[in-house]
Parts: sequence; C-alpha cells; structure tokens
Amino acid sequence: MARHGHVVAAVRRLLEVRAPRMVEPAETFVTGEGSAVCILVIPHHWLGGLSLVVWSDPREIVVLWAAVTNLDDHDAIDTGEVVARWPAGDGDSLEQLVTAIGEELGRRIEWRCTFRGDEGSPQRASAALRIEGKSVGLDVLKRFHLWGGAKRDVIEQTSFDAEEPPRCRLPVSLARLLAKA
Repeated sequence: MARHGHVVAAVRRLLEVRAPRMVEPAETFVTGEGSAVCILVIPHHWLGGLSLVVWSDPREIVVLWAAVTNLDDHDAIDTGEVVARWPAGDGDSLEQLVTAIGEELGRRIEWRCTFRGDEGSPQRASAALRIEGKSVGLDVLKRFHLWGGAKRDVIEQTSFDAEEPPRCRLPVSLARLLAKA
C-alpha cells in the first residue's frame, strides 16, 4: 500500500479542504488486493454504504461509485459505476484525481427509501445518479418481504456536499466494514 500513499494523501487533503458535510473523515478507509492494489473508500455518512471509491494499481487510477455494504469480497467495488479513469504513470494523474473527486462530491444523488406498511425501517434503499446522460442505480439495502401491504417511498435529493442530511438515514456500518478491510 505504501506505493499508493501519494494517491491516498491527495484525496485526504482534498477532503480536509472541502470538508463535505456528509463525509466523516474517520469513516473513510483503505483496503486493497495485495500490495499492488489500493482501494480508498469514501462513504456518505447517511446513505448506508453508498461510496465514492478510488482504485489505484500500477496501471491506472479509477474513480467510481459503489454500494459498499460489506467487504467479504470486492464485488460491489468491481461492479461499481466508473466515472473517471486514466493511466497511473500520467504526470497529471494526481491533479486529475483531485479534480474528479471534487466534481463527484457535488454530484446529485436521488436517494429512495421504500417502506412497507407502518414499518419504521426501510425494506429497500437505493441511490440513483446521472452519469454521462444515463441513470445508474445502486442498491444499498434490499430486504425481501413475503407479505403485501401498502408501500411508500421517500425520495430525496442529496450529495456528499449537501448542507443537511437526508430524512431517511442509514448510517454506515463502519465496524462491519473495517473488520473485513
């Protein structure tokens, strides 16, 4: 991971300067795949694992969105929605990274929580993002419900830069994630 220290440091500096209200610095963490791959996960504090992810390996740096709800494997990261990618050896790679992360912190997120009947916790929670003109959905919670009943959706607009947290809040299960990181 040491070879990726400059990538992690650049992103953490940006987060300190920008101080997005929906990012808790203590909740960002680094994981990887051996020493060759560094994965920096920046979760939204209230969106149950919706994360901005930086993937760095000897070939490239990638910025993507993913629903990181567990780290038993990196499937959620591997299937995330890529928003920026460039060669790691490019002389401007850190500047490109900081610019890309800065833009993504302000990206609008449609946050939808679906409730059944009078239940207080959602049966489903998902985020929709507009990326390159198409709507991309990421599920952070999906519980199966065997019986019917009235369904209600709470739909909100938010971002990592939002001033106020969403009404429907799913805190990041940091202890569970860090146990596997």
